[in-house]
Amino acid sequence: GDVALHVAFLQWRLEFHIPLTYQAVPGALRTIPQSLTIPPAFPGIVGDLQLRVRSLFKQDLTVLSVQPEVEDPRFQFEMTPGHVVLSDKKTTIGTVTFNPLLDGNVQQYVGVGTQGTTSRLIWLQNILKDTFQPDEDIRDYEVLRSKWAGVQEAGRSLTSPNATYLLSTDLVENYRLTFQASLRWPSISQDTTLQLPLTHVGKEAVAEFRVFNPSNTRLVVQLIMLHDYPEPQRILDVLSDRLDTDTIDLDGSRNSFHLMEARENPTIGPPFTIILVLQANESSLVKIAFKPGAEKHFTSLVLLKNNLT
Repeated sequence: GDVALHVAFLQWRLEFHIPLTYQAVPGALRTIPQSLTIPPAFPGIVGDLQLRVRSLFKQDLTVLSVQPEVEDPRFQFEMTPGHVVLSDKKTTIGTVTFNPLLDGNVQQYVGVGTQGTTSRLIWLQNILKDTFQPDEDIRDYEVLRSKWAGVQEAGRSLTSPNATYLLSTDLVENYRLTFQASLRWPSISQDTTLQLPLTHVGKEAVAEFRVFNPSNTRLVVQLIMLHDYPEPQRILDVLSDRLDTDTIDLDGSRNSFHLMEARENPTIGPPFTIILVLQANESSLVKIAFKPGAEKHFTSLVLLKNNLT
């Protein structure tokens, strides 16, 4: 409400009286949600979050500016046209984006965009050959995982950066907005473990899993069962720090598991393989069949060779 003040200044033989009046306006701003967390990103995908606020003031507010407290090229804010926050309503003010590629301290730890045109063409040509290059595959995998480990060891300043912006309106000045971002290792399949249906000896069971492209560029994926890959034990040795490889029976799985056709986007590849070409945010279902030759548990791996991870 209105508040009246009377201020007196006393000087030698002089007295000044100045009446003052100011108005206190009840209200507040609240972000929705309260925690401003940008979805995890990686080099090749930009995380973004809409900034929505609710005004508890009785009158609408005019947005004057949304400025970073400290400049950070990885974070950018784009204002929504209109610049008005409606009273007692949820209003979208703009969108903040987080682009890891704009950080010179982050090593490019994914495959997309890290190679020149010639190298990328050679990689794609090798995918379509009837022969495999275990040495090259293992080297590429270990280089990328080593770069990702380096990013993680660098600490939260790289893996979990944040940025503070100051929102100013005609009634509220420098309202602090802290956005939290994070880096992640990309995955091209959510089904990291696939449990096939129970079946009998000599009877076939089938299950599906989805392969998807989480990046904003074209993804090429070659799928092959581990036992069909040359020198499979070398692959198990490389993966032993991430997987329990002791349960995998290469000889038993050789005659028990095989890949079937992909439901969408298949491309002809070498024998025993499926090749998928997926555009940004595209996915495809792949079938795997299991036909046991004995009454026991069988475990195998499907390798997803790709130009991202």
